[in-house]
Amino acid sequence: MSPSPQLPVQADLRRCPRASLWCCLAWLLSAVLAAGCAGTDLRPTPAELGPYVSRNDYLRLFEPRGDKILHGAGANPVDFAAYWRELSRTPPLLYATHIDLSTLRPGWVLQVLEVVDRYPVVLIPQIALSLTYDGRPYEVNVARGELDRQLEILCEGLAMLRRPVFLRIGYGFGSPATGYRPEPYRHAWQRVVETIRVQHGLRDVAMVWCYAADSGAEFMPFFPGSEYVDWWGLDLFDPRTTQTRRTRDFLLAAYQHGCPVMIGETMPRGVRIDPDSRIWERWFVPLFVFIRSNPGIKAFCYINWDAGGTRISGDLDLLMRYVQTLDDAMFLHAAPLEEVRWRLGWDPS
Repeated sequence: MSPSPQLPVQADLRRCPRASLWCCLAWLLSAVLAAGCAGTDLRPTPAELGPYVSRNDYLRLFEPRGDKILHGAGANPVDFAAYWRELSRTPPLLYATHIDLSTLRPGWVLQVLEVVDRYPVVLIPQIALSLTYDGRPYEVNVARGELDRQLEILCEGLAMLRRPVFLRIGYGFGSPATGYRPEPYRHAWQRVVETIRVQHGLRDVAMVWCYAADSGAEFMPFFPGSEYVDWWGLDLFDPRTTQTRRTRDFLLAAYQHGCPVMIGETMPRGVRIDPDSRIWERWFVPLFVFIRSNPGIKAFCYINWDAGGTRISGDLDLLMRYVQTLDDAMFLHAAPLEEVRWRLGWDPS
């Protein structure tokens, strides 16, 4: 294990007559970047984003080899496709999506497969499994075994994916929006993991324990135990959260438990991305400083949500800076099967 972590103080416009002007301009910018002939170099400097600290290695399930950070995006097929087009030079490896356990039906996985099989390289699902519905948490019911049939349906779908999966069980704990209580949450977590691993013998599912970092709530009362957790996770929507003591404590605790950290979902909250938002300086710089300076962070997923105003292409200056930031050897993007197998230590047999 590494020393103790350093914590932070091909087309033309005539072919898309229905597309918005921003979409077309974003496509053209992407093509220019891919050709390597952008007129202005907006690549962020080390002085702006700070030094990159080499990643810790914990040898956990699907932890990337070679000092890499997994790049992902979500959280629906349409916005993911837009992100893929806009970042054709640096496409995401992880496809982030959400499902609710209580409403899960047989065949749920077909929607996930329809997305990940659409692309010419291997995509890895990052699935957020909700244990709350319409504002009402039901982790107590899961812990009591009242949703065991739903867990069977979940496992049947996971088996059909036949690829690595990151599963964020009961994501966003600690937030008033989820309302989970520590004791039943822990027991629900354990029941989900035991069903997946013991009853169904699924070994290609990495369990991500994901904290609503913006809440500032205590996190260890929700911890289900090291034997049930492969990755620790953070949901970040406020740049100030990257500097709080609670966040630093979370990163330190993850290190002490020997787990890499995934930023399960992140996007600006309460600010619509547009040319006048100055969102790069206000939000993205703190995010990338946080990622680069913390050696335990080994994955992040951006929520490119059109309805929420978080599409990267809403500001073309931001799009260029974002693409150039990700165009760095530290990030692991979508790749052919053999590279993904090697980087994640995945043996599909």
